[in-house]
Amino acid sequence: MGHLWQSTRALPPKSAASEKNLINSAIGFLVSQDSPVRFVHGCSTDLADKPGSATLLPSLQDNFFEWATVVEQRSTENLRPVHSQILQLGKLRMHMLAQKIRISLTGFRPQWLTQARTDAWRLSLPKRAVPELRRLRALTYQDFGVPCADQAVRIAERTDAGLKECSDMRQECPEPQLVRHVRHESPEKLLGKNFGIFGVGGSGKSRMMRELAAQLKAQGTQIYIIAYQNSVACKNGEDGQTVHNFCRKMNAGEIRMPCTVFFDECFFPGEFVLARLVPYFLLPEITWVFCGDWHQPGQTCHWRGQMLQRSGLAKHGRLSAYLPKDYVWLSKDRRSRDETLRAYRRRLREAQDEDLPGLIAEGRSLFRAPGPFALSICISHHKRRRVCRATNARWKKTHPEESTRTLETTDLGPLEVFVGMSLKALESGPLVKGLFYRCVCLDPLELEEAVPRWGESEKKIVSVSAETFCAHVTSSACVTAASVQGDTVAEGNICILDLQSQHMRRDVLEMSCGRAVHSKQLRFF
Repeated sequence: MGHLWQSTRALPPKSAASEKNLINSAIGFLVSQDSPVRFVHGCSTDLADKPGSATLLPSLQDNFFEWATVVEQRSTENLRPVHSQILQLGKLRMHMLAQKIRISLTGFRPQWLTQARTDAWRLSLPKRAVPELRRLRALTYQDFGVPCADQAVRIAERTDAGLKECSDMRQECPEPQLVRHVRHESPEKLLGKNFGIFGVGGSGKSRMMRELAAQLKAQGTQIYIIAYQNSVACKNGEDGQTVHNFCRKMNAGEIRMPCTVFFDECFFPGEFVLARLVPYFLLPEITWVFCGDWHQPGQTCHWRGQMLQRSGLAKHGRLSAYLPKDYVWLSKDRRSRDETLRAYRRRLREAQDEDLPGLIAEGRSLFRAPGPFALSICISHHKRRRVCRATNARWKKTHPEESTRTLETTDLGPLEVFVGMSLKALESGPLVKGLFYRCVCLDPLELEEAVPRWGESEKKIVSVSAETFCAHVTSSACVTAASVQGDTVAEGNICILDLQSQHMRRDVLEMSCGRAVHSKQLRFF
């Protein structure tokens, strides 16, 4: 390997970029056959040519001999031990470099190390620590136990883009505890302090949050509205953004303070998200207002390798210590416009898990809306894709005269796209992930947002290429329950599927029913 390295040093300067690739290729060649054993085949007309360790194989010709030899890849007959030694040495050097970083930077915090990239560490740290980081350029290989005086560490700085990734949200904060909170009837006496806006689905939490945000903004207060889901964040207008984007901007120093931050649908993400935000809760320049419903489903959460209870943020009348002490509770279901739907949702919220089969049977007798359905809600993506394909094929069969455009989508395969078709964005880019769209033109492809974003008076029309459409868009004839939290279907009927699934829970069913505004819209399939 030393000889090989010396040979690469003789390459012209313009080929210096190939030196690393040449060495890496040579290392990979050491285990080009990545299996515990390999077989060496041989043949001859003379049986004496067969090695003693080889196994004779049946031959189809007389006076012709074939054999196979098994070679252990982890034996001295191959170079796997050398390859393993190189990789382990690289991991050891990365560990030693991380130790040097921790020792050298005053006030070091583990979350400053954001990513390990083979032979380099990516850091995001405050400006005060940059001069100390630069001094690491003085390290030589001798500092890592190698008899070489060459520079060992190269540092590349980027101050324009900021942090693109958030550190692991579960590492630095203690597991939250449940404590008693103080309930208030209205938010008037709570303005200017941290508090929560909690209540049942459809009680007007988001409306109250946005009204308070507009009121404070009119008074000159800097406002941010954050949400874990992109589909929820985009509905909050120019002030809306995701939790991860907010954390990135905080690390990059791009958040203007003092400010008020509204956390929409705060019970959907797990405790690890709140743990990531805890350092910001302590800043006196930021006022926090949390908004959500702890009856609605949320993410499965793990804390340092252990699964937490689903009700970890709220249980038996208590809330997480991560949440503010004071909160407003909205108990009236304003979205449900008839008593049948309102009472059924209330029974779901108050029931026990063992009551679910009886409530499903009751729902089948209460909700019998006919098709076609504007929206179908299921649990699994397998069911979602199957229903979307079947719905698309049925539409094509019943509308043979309609103009369509066939596109090979990543999610569903071949899809017949037509004007008026309801769609949903899977990725952000020219579109917004999780947002519903309606096709308004086939060539060029133009999609209209289903509802105006908050603060805008008109629906946006976005032009996309066929490649972007195939990669980022799917049919919204059927969606998963996890993707429609916070949505309301005012027109059209809704079908709820997967009622017999082992993953169907009371909170999932209650949230799914809450997408409708009237019992006549619902159908339990």
